[in-house]
Amino acid sequence: VVPLMVQNAGANKALVECASLPWGDLAAAKALAVAAPAVVVACEVAYWGGWDLFADDTRVPLADTLAALLIGEDTGVRIGLLVFTIRDESRELALLPMLRERGLEVVQVSPLPVEGEVGTWLLQNIKGSADLEKFAHELASL
Repeated sequence: VVPLMVQNAGANKALVECASLPWGDLAAAKALAVAAPAVVVACEVAYWGGWDLFADDTRVPLADTLAALLIGEDTGVRIGLLVFTIRDESRELALLPMLRERGLEVVQVSPLPVEGEVGTWLLQNIKGSADLEKFAHELASL
């Protein structure tokens, strides 16, 4: 996926950096965050297919990684866009309070999706200055 993202960003001459990032590798996340990304996009990252019931839960390292990317030491505004299809509502939506516990504001863009629908949330450092509620409303009206 990342090579295709890099190719598309280059073809459109976009100022976009595309990078893979292992969840839970906070040193790598903080190294990427030094560049003060304006937007972090995480799409279809909340899904867990139940392949191995004994495998570690992926939500905690995901929440830690998103927080590390969005809560920087600089004063720049960083916004995250989290998008995923609801497959296991209770499990996937439990990610949202985990993000809040790590200091992120979480604002739903559209009405709460039901199973099989796509949900979209904006994320920002609680100390951020962007009006996420207004931005979410504008996105939902597109």
